[in-house]
Amino acid sequence: MPPKGRLKKNSSGGIAVTDVFMQNKECKVPVVVNRGGARSSKSYSIIQLLTERFFAFPGRQILMLRKTLPSLRKSTYRDFTSYLDRLGLYGRVKESKMEMCFSYGKSLVQFGCLDDPSKIKSTEWNDIFMEEGTEFTYEDFIILRTRMSAPMHKPGHGKGWIPNQLFIAFNPEDENHWLKDKLIEKWKNEDLKEIVSNYKDNPFLSDEYIKILTDLEEDNPNYFRIYGLGEWGKLEHVIYSNWSVIDRFPLNCEEIIYGLDFGFNNPSALIKIGIKDGELYEEEKIYQTGLTNTDLIVAMNEVIPAEHKRNSFVFCDSAEPDRISEISDAGYNVVPADKSIKDGIDMVKRFKTYIVRGSDNLLKEKRSYSWKVDRKTEKILDDPIKFNNHAVDAERYAVHTFFKEYGVGPMVRFL
Repeated sequence: MPPKGRLKKNSSGGIAVTDVFMQNKECKVPVVVNRGGARSSKSYSIIQLLTERFFAFPGRQILMLRKTLPSLRKSTYRDFTSYLDRLGLYGRVKESKMEMCFSYGKSLVQFGCLDDPSKIKSTEWNDIFMEEGTEFTYEDFIILRTRMSAPMHKPGHGKGWIPNQLFIAFNPEDENHWLKDKLIEKWKNEDLKEIVSNYKDNPFLSDEYIKILTDLEEDNPNYFRIYGLGEWGKLEHVIYSNWSVIDRFPLNCEEIIYGLDFGFNNPSALIKIGIKDGELYEEEKIYQTGLTNTDLIVAMNEVIPAEHKRNSFVFCDSAEPDRISEISDAGYNVVPADKSIKDGIDMVKRFKTYIVRGSDNLLKEKRSYSWKVDRKTEKILDDPIKFNNHAVDAERYAVHTFFKEYGVGPMVRFL
């Protein structure tokens, strides 16, 4: 079924937007909740809208948030700067990379994380964007709601006012989440508007990605409800439970290895894995779409220390020999991985795993990576759902291949 979203021109002229953008723009209530499936355009539409306000409303104070700093840099901050560049407006703003903020006259866009809510208690904002709202707590929301007290300004062209607003975007993975029971269901009045969107609202999606989403209806109807239709679901038959979150990567691991899953339309994912006392420590280093092999090598050079470049294995998707050869030529100790899914999952499940806070895509995949279910018999199959699996594939490549080849005994430094 083709997408139902219609391309429109926003008031800035010439920029294509979706219906989701128009629905957000037309909202005048204090809290705008965007519940949606994967790639429904909800987050990008909010960034487009807040960018328009940044330029059109002199003195507008805008705060864009993720729960942690690493996830902020890899998603919202990057999307905003890319959008400015696409508009040809990047050169017209002042950027402070250290403070992670942009200014245009008296208008400000500030990026931040909310790992410590006290950081924003003395600030005032016109607009706040909580990206990946499921990462935040209800207490975070309450604190942010009290900070929407900056003075309102007329737009530069002199047409009226708009209220201060708080925007939230998320995938509805858990029907028991506070966003549903404490916010959406209790705030059903003039103070809150819920906008529900899915892949059909985004005409920019490729046929390839639409097929990935629609195939979920057969593989796992619950997944399709969440990521396809943007309806509330409850994750079931999750594969991994042997993991927990830590604040930082340990310094004294016995071995460091990397797992790499190639992508372009789908994300390329690079996971750093430390091995210590028979346990695994993991950190997401790259998770990004649109990377050519040249781009990927540049990104790897930025996140892999020089001492790891030759002394640490990088286990890669063996189906991409040309990409592996090019990365090897760039100086990396790359190894084609054993891609066995069932054996690889069994190997990963042997180890207690600690994931560094801020590895948001890896954590999201760990929480949701699930077995398929036979729809006729309700039998759980030994076959995972092929969706949101890029980081866990990279993890599996590295862990399974390394321990299959070199055993689970004492670690040896390979030069």
